[in-house]
Amino acid sequence: MSNKADLGEFIHLNSVDSTNRFLRELSKSRQLNNWTAVYADYQTNGKGQRGNTWRSVSGKNLLCSVYYRPISLNANQAFFINEWVSFSVAHMLESFGIKDVLIKWPNDILIGRKKVCGILVENTVAGGRISETIIGIGINANDFPKDLNSTSLKNELGDSIEVKDILKNLVNQLSNDSLIFEKRKQVLSELYLKKLYGYKNLVPLRDADSEWNGRVINIQPSGKIQIEKNGEILDFDFKEIEWQGLTS
Repeated sequence: MSNKADLGEFIHLNSVDSTNRFLRELSKSRQLNNWTAVYADYQTNGKGQRGNTWRSVSGKNLLCSVYYRPISLNANQAFFINEWVSFSVAHMLESFGIKDVLIKWPNDILIGRKKVCGILVENTVAGGRISETIIGIGINANDFPKDLNSTSLKNELGDSIEVKDILKNLVNQLSNDSLIFEKRKQVLSELYLKKLYGYKNLVPLRDADSEWNGRVINIQPSGKIQIEKNGEILDFDFKEIEWQGLTS
């Protein structure tokens, strides 16, 4: 079932293997407008960063993918998309009145130290430029895995919330913040950095060798994170560090 939203088409599915895969295949079959969104009650093969499976009770949470064509973005600037989307989700949650919203690098969203949202961005590259992006987002709206260090919007707000209402707010926030993404990338990077878990604060980490405490100092344009360890600033790529005590 589909209907038209103010910004794009919203397509609802009862069940799908992956909303990202569904939207990618749809984009191959016809031209999509920006902000076309697919959302499902249940995913049988939803994925997150590191290949983790996104677990969700049917109909309780927002499982969606949003389509967007960047105006002009080189392939080596791909991490700006992660910054934009992560900041927009955090921005939206704060608009609900939720406090202590943080981004766990590269693009999970926390409330305090508890995960509430996972993001998976998949880009199509043509001629050295990103021609389109599919933004996969899973938000614990009214339920969350009790065996993980997670939370939900219902848990934080004290009341249930309609999944489609979250989607509408999300797409509007992405659209509004896309102006920063397209025109003021340095400002976007600064906003993202200031929302990062561990920014200028000691937090427990693990690398390939040991556990230690470090402070987030900066993010490179490539997406690599710079962390201060015992007075030395080190660069880490994706999967080279783990945040201790947080949901992966």
